[in-house]
Amino acid sequence: YVYLWHPKRDLLASGSGDSTARIWNIDEEPPPPGHKRLQHCIKEGGQEVPSNKDVTSLDWNFDGSLLGTGSYDGYARIWTSAGTLSNTLGTSISGTPSGTCWPPARATPPPASGT
Repeated sequence: YVYLWHPKRDLLASGSGDSTARIWNIDEEPPPPGHKRLQHCIKEGGQEVPSNKDVTSLDWNFDGSLLGTGSYDGYARIWTSAGTLSNTLGTSISGTPSGTCWPPARATPPPASGT
């Protein structure tokens, strides 16, 4: 669905229809390159389960330390460049995130409204 190069390193982020984003390390050997799988989950019955919704938008922050993803499950997520989930934003988002975008020189996302 979507892909985006890291601003400073040989990393490629991709989003797909299997409710995952991936961070591909192009420098890793042997081919194919290694990757981190970023599973988009939702709470269902008190448990984390795959959302089964497409990941449709990606954006690295200005220095590449964070990756924002948007999914048809209605949530935006913030990941570290190592693939660790940092934050999930969704309570104040109505509908589906149609894009993910960082301000040009901001290292962290603004706080969610109401916090």
